[in-house]
Order: sequence, then C-alpha cells, then structure tokens
Amino acid sequence: MELLRTRVCEWQPVGIDSLAIAPSGSGSSPRLAVGRENGALELWDTETWHLRSSAPGNSRRRPRSIVWVVDVEEAPKLRLISAGLHSEVTEWDVETLEPIETCSPGGGAVWGLAVQGQQLFAACDDGTVRVMSLAGGVGSLMYTKRISIAKARLLSLAVQDGAVFAGADSKISKWSIEAGVCEGSMQLEKPPRGHTLIWSLVSLEDKMLASGDSMGLVQIWDTVACVLLHRFAQHQADVLALAASSDGRTLLSGSVDAKISEFGRQKGSQGPKADPEELAKLSLSDLKQAFDGLTCKDGQSYLPGKIMKVMYKSSDHCNYSTSGFDADESMTWKVFLPVSGYGPDVGYLVDVGYFWEKYERGARDAEELSAHVKLFPSGPSFKADDKKTGKLDRSTLLVIMEEMPLLERWVFRDAMLCHSHDVRAIVIDDTKKGRNTQISAGAAGRLFVFKPLESGHDKAARPFQCSNFSPLFQTASISEDSRLVLCQKGQTLELWYLPEPEDAPSLGASARAPEGQLLLTISLAGKSIGPDGTKRSTEYLCSSTISPNGKRVAASDMTGTRLFNLSVSELQVQRIAVPTEIANSAARALKFCSPKLLAVAPWHGHVIHLLDCEEKKIIASLEEHKAPVSLLTAGGSGGEWLASADLAGAVNIFSLDGFFHHASVPVGRGAATALGFDSSGRYLVVATTAHVVTLFDIESQSLHADIPPFDIPKRHLAVHARVCGIAAFPEAPEKLLLWGHNYLLAVNVKAKKVTRSEAAAEPYTWRLWAGIRHVLAFFGLQKPWSLATDSAEVRKRKRGDASAEVSLLPTGLAMEVTPEAAEACLPTPFERKKFQKQSHQKQSVRGPEL
Repeated sequence: MELLRTRVCEWQPVGIDSLAIAPSGSGSSPRLAVGRENGALELWDTETWHLRSSAPGNSRRRPRSIVWVVDVEEAPKLRLISAGLHSEVTEWDVETLEPIETCSPGGGAVWGLAVQGQQLFAACDDGTVRVMSLAGGVGSLMYTKRISIAKARLLSLAVQDGAVFAGADSKISKWSIEAGVCEGSMQLEKPPRGHTLIWSLVSLEDKMLASGDSMGLVQIWDTVACVLLHRFAQHQADVLALAASSDGRTLLSGSVDAKISEFGRQKGSQGPKADPEELAKLSLSDLKQAFDGLTCKDGQSYLPGKIMKVMYKSSDHCNYSTSGFDADESMTWKVFLPVSGYGPDVGYLVDVGYFWEKYERGARDAEELSAHVKLFPSGPSFKADDKKTGKLDRSTLLVIMEEMPLLERWVFRDAMLCHSHDVRAIVIDDTKKGRNTQISAGAAGRLFVFKPLESGHDKAARPFQCSNFSPLFQTASISEDSRLVLCQKGQTLELWYLPEPEDAPSLGASARAPEGQLLLTISLAGKSIGPDGTKRSTEYLCSSTISPNGKRVAASDMTGTRLFNLSVSELQVQRIAVPTEIANSAARALKFCSPKLLAVAPWHGHVIHLLDCEEKKIIASLEEHKAPVSLLTAGGSGGEWLASADLAGAVNIFSLDGFFHHASVPVGRGAATALGFDSSGRYLVVATTAHVVTLFDIESQSLHADIPPFDIPKRHLAVHARVCGIAAFPEAPEKLLLWGHNYLLAVNVKAKKVTRSEAAAEPYTWRLWAGIRHVLAFFGLQKPWSLATDSAEVRKRKRGDASAEVSLLPTGLAMEVTPEAAEACLPTPFERKKFQKQSHQKQSVRGPEL
C-alpha cells in the first residue's frame, strides 16, 4: 500500500480543567466525566478507557468544577452537575449529555462545587458559599441560602459533617451550615507580597482537611481545633488539584510544575512510650509551664494531634465541644508529649483544662476546681481525683496509657513526572479494592491513568495516556473527485485543496503529499459580537461533512445545522435554506450519502433525517434507534446502504433505495467506535471499544460465513487505544486498515474457513506502521491518485504514453499534525529547578583533573 502523508489544518490541543469519577457501586458506565477548557464535556468508560460521548464546547461555558450526585429517590441513578466562571450551575443528562437544568446562584463566577447529601455548595466570586437543594430529583436545582464567608473570591471549598470549609486571602474558614456562623479559621503562610491563593481543598478521614496553595505547599489540618498537623513542600509551583481515596489513606496533589505527589498515612506502634512515673508527677501548673516552654521556643506550638476545647456544664460532668466555654472562669492548656523513636514531631497532645466557679450553698461561698485530661486522637477522657490541686492520679494515667490508640501520621510516598505541563485535575477510582486507579489531566489535554499492579509483580506499573484528540469534534472529510478536504477546527471550518503528487514512492513506501492549499475559512456566526464589531460564534462545531463532488458543505453547532453551496472556482459559499426540523437542531453526525442526499442525526432524539439537498425537504425519517445516533457511514456497491451506531451500542443498516430498516448488527462486546464497508460493499465492518472487529454480510443479514468476529492483538494495539476509522481498497479487497490518532494497523482477512477458536489464535496477518503520530484523519482512496509503482512509469505518465495496464497500488491518505506544531500550541511548561549533589557541583566548577 502506498501511504500519502500530508499536513493540513494544524490541530490545537484542548486542555482539561476538571475531572469527576462516579461513586463506587453506582453501577454506572461510563463513570469518568471530563471538562475541557473550551467548554466541552466528555464521558469516558473506565473499563476500556474509551470516550463514549461528548457535548460540544462553548467559549462562554467552561466547566471548572464537576460533581456526581447519587439520586436518593432513584438510586443508584446518578446526576451530573457542572459549574464554571460563567456564573451558572448546570445539570446534564447522563445518557445524552444534554443540559436539562440551569441555575444561577447569584454570586458571580463559581470556582468550586461540593456535595453533601442532597445539598450542593458553590464557592462564588463574591466571597459567599451558595447552597442549592437537590431534593427535587433529576432536573431540580433550587437555591436555598448563602453563607457570607469573605470579601474576596472563594477559590475552593470542602464539606465535612455539618461544616463547610472555604479558602480565601491566605485563610481557610470553617462555617456551620445550619447556623451560618464561623466556627474557626486556619491561617496559611503568606508570601512577602499579596496573599496565598488556596486552589484546592479536600476532606479527609478522622476530621482532617488537606489544602493546596499558591506557595506549592500541601498541608493537612485538624478540622476540630483548626490547627496545622503536617506541612509538605514537595512542589515548586502552585498546587492546583488534590484528590483523596475513599478510605482516607491516600492523598494526591498536582501542580503547575507538572508533578504529581502521593502522600499516605503511616501506622506506628501501640503501647506506652512515655514514663508513667514522670507523667504522674505532673500538675496543672507543670503542664502550663511545659506548654509555655514549647510555644516560646520557636514561636509556634507543636500540634501533631487533635484538640478539643472543654466546656463544663456542672462540677461533676463535662462535655467536649468547639463552641467555647460556659463558665465564670475556665482555662485550657495544651501539652505535647513526644513518643520516643518517632522524632520530635510525633506524639500525643494532652488537653488539660480546669473550671472555677463560685456558687452559694446557704450563706457561704464555695469554690471547686475540676481538672480533666483528654488524649488525642480518639483517646478517652478522665477526670482527676484531686479537685483542689488538680494532680493527676497514677492509676488514671496507667488506664489512659493502656488504651492509647495506634499512632498515625501523614508521610510523602512517591512522585510521578509523566505530565509535560500543568496538572489541573486529579481523581482516584477505588472501585477495585486494594488497587486505586489514579487519573490526572492538565493543560496538555491528555488523560494519564495509573493502575498499580497487584502484589507479587516485580515490574513497576507505568501510567498510560489516552489520546488528547477528540474524535467526535476534531474531524475531517474528503471529496476525492475534487481533491478537497474539509477540516473541522474549533469554531471554524477550513477548506483545503490537495494537488496531485508528481513523484511516486517505491513499493510499500510512504511519501509526503504536496502541501495543501488553504482555500476558505468558514465560520458559523452566532450572536456574540467581537471587539471589532463583527459577529463571532460562541459555540464549537459538533459535526461537519463535504459532498463527494465537493459542491456542498454541511456543518452544525448547538444553535442549528447549516447547508452551503460551494464554488471553488469563485471561492464562494452560499447558504441554502433547509427545513426547520434540521435548521433549528444540532446534529451529532452528518454524512453525504450521495451528492444530493444528506443524512442528519439530530442531537436531540433518536431519529435519522434524510434530506434532499436539491428539493430542500426531508424525504425520510428513520426511527429504528432507541438512543442518540453518533456514527454514520454510507456505502455499498452502488451506495445503497446507510449504517449507523448510537450511544447505547446498537448498530443498524438502512436501505437508501426504499428508505427502510434493513438489518440490526450484533456487535458483541463493547460499543461501536468505527464503521466502514469493505471494498466490494457487501460487508459492513464494525470495530468496538473492546477491540473486536466484526464483518456483517448485508445481503444475508448475518455474520460473515468464513470470518467470525476477531480481536485485535494486544501486542499491536493498547487496550485504551481507540479505533477511529476503517478503510478499504479496491486494489486489495482482502485488506482492511484500522486507524487511530497514533497508529495505522492493516489486517489481511483473505477469506478462508476459520473457526472461532482459530480466530482467537490470530490466523490473520497484521502490519503496524511505525512513526505515526497525531493522525487527524485517514482516507482509503477509492480512485488512486495516479501513482505508478516505479519512476519509469511516472515518466511515461508525464509524457502521456503510459500503459493502460499499469498496476496501481492501494493508496491511503493520512492527514497528520506535526508534533512540533502540537507542542507550539501549548503554553510554556514550567521549568523545574534541578538539584545536584555538592560533589558534582564542585567537579563542574573545577573541571576535570589532569
């Protein structure tokens, strides 16, 4: 096969701003929601790591935060909600990715979302947290109240128990959801100028909270006492994303420095480490002196444990609360008791308090002193026996030390440097017990998936990356008769002309096709007015196609579908009026079945409209599908068949002669990602997310008699790679070419009797093209572009005396984007500091010794 490689329509990667994984046990597939910086929303299948469906982008709707909500009334049904800087909260239909409800909280831009029960919390630009009720079920977003937290914008928030935590102006504030009052605050370190931006907050187990800020710090806080427990400086730039596992033992952080850090909880040993004799001698005054000594040493107290303030209701009983004291006079002291063998920062924090009250008994005053001791975390509290001196009884201390819990602390575990640019979002999928799958994404637009290996493996697991191409919106179509290529690029269409190659490569080689010539740029103008006064579209294109003769172009965004007459000689585009059902509806897929027949799959609904472009009317509506149609292809020996696939995985074939349903195709495992016809037009070829290739005999309405469904070998194609298209060649009817964004894979399926067991044993010949990267589209040319097999025949063709019997090779046209061009579209990556050992530095300064 001759492979022509051309560069047209430079593609620009689209960064990822947010990720959300559906709760484990929800039974939903797909479970991963992805929000891109152009406003697009995607759903990915976490079993095969394939893109299942997508909503087109909008320049005014950028999903900065996404959350999944379990619908209590119809569990385990899920609800998907997003919000962004466009000041709106949107709920999406999980099946079709259509917005079904929009609510404006009224606080300006929304920087973060959090869910607790049937309440949705939004961190807003005006410094408030807006609370919305989800109790009404799917499609219900009702604003209930606001909590005024700060004067500056809130960049992050987290919810824990009955409190909401929000970060603004170098401070994390804790507010009661029910009462709407501040219960505490946590002060962060400040730079010399300005404030520290708190980009991310995440709730942890055991009443702890993690924060990531603009100083590159990851800090863990005690949410009861609002004190710092751990401080990690593993990053060199802003920490933009945090994620915690459901068991609370793993924490991930992502930063502008393209680094992902992993933290975990480490267990210590159980048992008394401090000397009970020394503890028994402590009195209240001794504890106060010890505490004062610690705080005066370096200006801050050692607080590795949890603290609770003491509130007395009577002289005989005490309750522990964070609401303060209810007494005439009360005091608390916090004393850190280090545990030997764990360093100066690991131990127990003793909270000692006393209460003094005057009360009348008859005619005289009485005084009583109560002392209480509390050990953390989750330690028991005891009351001292001697109320006058507050001295701790030895027997009480022994009981305390016997019931001391296991010591735990957060430690840094590992770091990954798989990203090239900012890491903006991280989630952890812990569906499989003991194997937390880590998913991260950022400015480069790639999804990185890290799946730890099971115990017993010697080799370390490596993260794999899903393609940053979106096959649903970054597409191209070709008109072979006129050598025109229509490229769909963001909000515009580009029309390119490809000249005929002058030289031919040797047999089986690949050649560079002549550089394309950009003829036209077409924009579907919307209602937005740009700075220069011109109309600009705010919607991104969701589908487009060009007719086989190159005289018509169809394109669609979320505002509707347009049809144009195209004149290349005059470089003119004229819009054609179409029926209202098509003009006012977005299209998931468009396909010219012939120069005058256009198939339209609307975004809303399950029908396929067939439009006569000359008569300008709908001549048929095909209603066999039960879900929105996402793929269309036309073929057959005379172009009489239309094949389609929907989001539910169903594949159907329709007759274009009588406009009726002809057959349903059993695809087996997975959902269809690519449809195509073989060179004879007799068989429909289907590739699925499970990498199963099926050949279906259209006339007999059954599977191929000699070629049962077969799997693509794993050694040729990674599990997460997507088959984006299927090409066939008249010159090689036994060959099929499967293509994706990073590969070209050919298979020889020469018809022979093969059993299912033999099909599993790979009876076919495969060929993988090396060095293929960033393929935007691939076309199997049905009419070879006059490429002879050797240079002699090329010279004859130029002279006009070439033999009519010259054998031509099957020709494929690959539209590629150069890696350099793709990288140039990305922002400048952060340059991490490189540290060297002192010995190496000295050697580099002095130079080599002679």
